[in-house]
Formats: sequence, C-alpha cells, structure tokens
Amino acid sequence: MASEPKLLGAAHVNGMESLWAGLKRGYQGTYHSISPQHLPRYVTEFTGRHNDRCADTVEQMRRMARGLLGKSLTYPELTGKTASASWDLALHTGAAAASRANSKVRSERAWRVAKSR
Repeated sequence: MASEPKLLGAAHVNGMESLWAGLKRGYQGTYHSISPQHLPRYVTEFTGRHNDRCADTVEQMRRMARGLLGKSLTYPELTGKTASASWDLALHTGAAAASRANSKVRSERAWRVAKSR
C-alpha cells in the first residue's frame, strides 16, 4: 500500500531522505563547496549528526568529545601537501607579516620625528 512506510531492513526511506536533506542544507548553507577528495569526511560528519539528533545538546557534545580522543588530522594530511611545502608557506607568510609590521613601525617613527621638528 502507498500509506505504509518503505522499509529496507531496519532503515526507513524517510530516514535516508532526512540524512541527505541535512547534508544538502550543510552544503548550501555552510560549506558552499565540497571536494570529491573530502566527500567521505562530510558524509561521515552528517551521518553522525543524524544519528545523534535525538540526544540533547549536552549529550551530543559528550559523544563528540569522546569521538575526538586520540585522533588528529594534520594540515599536510588534509591538503595532501608535504610538510615542507606547508612549512615554507608558513615561513614566507610569517616573514611577509613581520616585514609589514616593521615597515609600519618605521613609518610611525618617521612621522613622530617629523612632527617633533
């Protein structure tokens, strides 16, 4: 009958539609683009959110914190770049920021000297 829910084992079609609707809302509202390389990570995140939707906020946070214990994701693992490439970028970015800061200090000093004359 059309009024009976469609079942596939213990999974309901409505539950799957709800999961994909949440993933779509996250894509359109928060992330705006999802690369194929990281798609499994996004799906896992939204699957976890979907599975915890009945728990209260405090319990959701506890579960998330327990799931994070002992796990880390480094920038090179995330981006697929070598550690040296990201380190070089950090050094270059840091050097540029230091150069801008020094330039600003020098110009402020010159302004103060010119003002005092």
